Parts: sequence; C-alpha cells; structure tokens
Amino acid sequence: MYLILLNYQPIYRREFEVLDVNDDPCAIVKIYTGLKSIKVDGNQGVERVEEKNGAFWVWVPQGTRQLKISKDGFALLPYYFEKELEKSSVYSFELATDELFSIIISTGNEIADVSINHKKYSSNSTISGLPAGEYPVVISKIGFKPVIDTITVSKGKLFFAYNLTRATQHILKIESNPTNAMLTINGQPIGRTAFTGFYYPGEYRIQLAMIDYMPIDTILLFDPEKSAEFKMEMVKNVGWINLTVTPANTLLTIDGVKVMPGIHKLNAGMAHQITGTAQFYKPYIEAISIEKNSTLQKSILMQPQEGELSFIIEPTNIPIQVSNNRGQSANWVGNKVQKLPIGNYLLNLNQKGYFKIDTSFIIQDEQRTNLNLKLTERKFNRIAAGTFSTLFPGGGQFYTQRNKVGLAYMFSTLALAGTATYFYQKTDQLANEYEAAKTMYDNETSIDNIPTVRAQMVDAYTEYEDAAKTRNIFTVATAGVYLLNIVDAVVFAKYYSPSNPKSKLNVGFFSNSKSNGVNLAYTF
Repeated sequence: MYLILLNYQPIYRREFEVLDVNDDPCAIVKIYTGLKSIKVDGNQGVERVEEKNGAFWVWVPQGTRQLKISKDGFALLPYYFEKELEKSSVYSFELATDELFSIIISTGNEIADVSINHKKYSSNSTISGLPAGEYPVVISKIGFKPVIDTITVSKGKLFFAYNLTRATQHILKIESNPTNAMLTINGQPIGRTAFTGFYYPGEYRIQLAMIDYMPIDTILLFDPEKSAEFKMEMVKNVGWINLTVTPANTLLTIDGVKVMPGIHKLNAGMAHQITGTAQFYKPYIEAISIEKNSTLQKSILMQPQEGELSFIIEPTNIPIQVSNNRGQSANWVGNKVQKLPIGNYLLNLNQKGYFKIDTSFIIQDEQRTNLNLKLTERKFNRIAAGTFSTLFPGGGQFYTQRNKVGLAYMFSTLALAGTATYFYQKTDQLANEYEAAKTMYDNETSIDNIPTVRAQMVDAYTEYEDAAKTRNIFTVATAGVYLLNIVDAVVFAKYYSPSNPKSKLNVGFFSNSKSNGVNLAYTF
C-alpha cells in the first residue's frame, strides 16, 4: 500500500498566522485524510503541525516546493508543488491509501445535508472516494435536530443509518436599531424589523438593509435554549455625489433611478452604478464608491458617436467645409480621413474656376464613409465676359467668379451714374434759375435795382457753371469705370481659369555704358 494525493487547491486568505524564522508569515497546507499519526516534512522545514477536525494543518515557510509525507507501514510520499508556496495563503489536498470506498449515509425518508471533513454531500446517495479511516460527520436539515457523529469507513462498513428527530419550532425575534430595516432570512424577503416568527433551531443567514445605513449580512445560530431574541445595531453610512454632465439633456441614472444633475445622497462604502444616455452620444456606464461623510465631485463628459469620412478630391488643396443636420461643421483642406459626429451631412463646394458641387453623405457610428470628388474646370470666355460687363457693370466679373471685384464695379458704376444723374437734374434746375434771373435783369428799368438784379444773375450763372462742371466730371467718371469694367472682364477672363498660367508682373534692372533703367513686364 502507498499514499496518493487526490487534489490540490490554493485558497487565498489570511488566518491562524504563524511566522517563520525570518519573521515572515507562513503558508498553511491542510491535509484531509482518514489516516492517523502521519509525519510531514518540507524542503525548507516545518514550523508547526496540528490536527484540527479530521485534518492535519501544516505551517511551512514561504517558498516551499516539496513536502514529504510518511506513515508506518507505507512508503515515503514526496510531493512537488507547481509553484513556490506563498506566505499568508492556504493550500489543501486529500491524502488516501490506494483503496477507496463508496459509502451511503441513510436518513430514511428525509434527505439531509451531510458534512464529512467539512465537505458537503447529501444523504441517501452514494459518497465515493473515501479511504479507510475515521471521519467526523454532521447531518443537518431545517426542522430536525442536527446529528454529530464519527464514522469509521472500512471494507466491511460502508452503510450508515440515522434517524432524524423532528425539532420544535420556537419564536424567533429579530430587532434592529433603527427599526424598519428590510429583513431577509436565508435569501427570502421576510419584511421589516422588528420581526417575530416561528423558526426551527439552526443556522440562518440574516440580511438587513436600510437606506443611509451599512447593510448587515451575518450567520445567526438560533438555539432557543440560549437565546431567542437578537438585536442588531445598524451603522449610519452616507456620502454625497455632486453630478455635472455635458450635454445638459443627458438622461442620468444612479442604481437604475433617474436623477438630475446636482447633489445626491448615497450609501457609502457600497458600489453604485451611474449611467448616462443621450441621442448621438455613446452610452456612459461607471461604477463608483463614496467614502463616508464625504462629497464626490463627478463631471461627466459624454463622448459623441463618431464615424470616419475618407475624403479624396481632385485637384487637391481645396478648402472643404461640411455641416450636418444638427448645425455641427468641420473644415479641412484637401484629402483626409476625418472623424465626424454621426448624422446627415451636406457639402457645398463653390471653388473659383470650377463648377459648383452640392452633395450629401451619412456618417454612421464607428463606420467609414468613402467620398471621392473631382472638380470640373470652368472655361472662361473673354467675349462672354465682355458681353456680360457691357450689359451690366460687374457682370463679367461675376461670370469669372470674381465676385468682390464685380460688386465693386457694380456699386461704383451705379453710384457714379446716380450722382451724374442728380447733377444733370441740378444743372437743368440752375439753368432755369439763371434764365429767370437774366430775364429779370433784362426787364429791370429802375436804376437803383439794376446792380442788385445783375449780381443775382451773375450768381445764378456761377452756380449753373459749377454744377455743369461737376456733372461732366461724374459723367466722365461713370463712363470711365464702365469702360474699365469691360476691359477688366475681357483681359482677366482667362486669367481665372485654373489651367491657365497666372499673370505675373516682372521687374528687372539693366545697366550699360550709356544708361541705366528699369524693365517692367506684365504677362497674361
């Protein structure tokens, strides 16, 4: 016969701490076995060995990789761990002989919980994998008195029968301070404290919950002979959160309850979930915890739902502006992969020298939209430009998309023509006034009045002559600007076609033995 290991499992927790020679916490190895008087050694020694509830507890230094287990009549069993044992950690495995048995613990018509070496089984069913030996057994079921016994498993002893004795229900009282806490017993909501009801003796899981207080979750051992009344103190446990959010129309919830931005009171030390939803924005979810008697400042910036626009245009280096149906816009130059908020977009492209383009596209969340454009060049004709400017000042400039220049010619021509027209009317009026003054002078017979009437006639003629000069100036200016508008439209029409070379003013200097000078050249 020999020893075999059935399983090994690390369990991380701190309990029953023992220090090694270096004052570091030991690791605990729990050996569950029905065998007695085993000896354990490790590659770094053993600090302590104790037998607890049918198991051997072995404290070993951290870094231990091997245990050696021995017993009289059996071969030495060495066991190598996959990793070095860690301090303040608990490991467990089972130790058995090469002969394992299956047993049945019968409890008649009642099916109860069975604990063997702290492992859970059910009565009236086969329990396999047990080596020969003694085992502490606890049989329990609500409504019946618990059974505590020690069984000896051997080849000839595999069936164990017990009669469960029904217990009597007793009054159980559960109170809390403050009262009116929500009470749950064994996972079943019961009501609010204070509570009184009939229960069987035994262990019960008690949970108390109340707004602004720390929850209580504990195991209560109900033994009517010792105590039937239990009072639990609840601890005040609140904090606050100050919520702000952008955009302001975001729907916020805390633990599923709709809230508005501002200050809210929450249970401290507990996990709370904040959610935010808004049209055209990605959902926001965050778990938070608030410290007792403190205020958590929380600013939420919702992230917009975005997609990509793969934009290619010919020719390149064209300024681009797009806007969506929510008034959002973006600007860039030439070819680009541009991130944009989701929505329907409109592109209006009116580039000088090219035909206008109006197009629309849709940006969807986390998707790419491809948009390829090619501008068609406009061929400007000098005759057409001259004709448009002849028909209407600035018309040729508008035709070649020189809108600002066209506006300047249009307004200046109209202003000059309007002023000239005014002075034409003014001149006619002053001419009539002069003729009237001259008639009065010709008809005057009084020697005393003749100087006065002559002066009035001279003044009227002077005003007429000044107005006529101003009229002529504005008339010439109007004609000059009008003609310049036509010449400008004809000369520069092809200059604004993208495929034509641009006009250039070249300045050069020359010097020789006879003279010095400057050369000016303007290329169309």
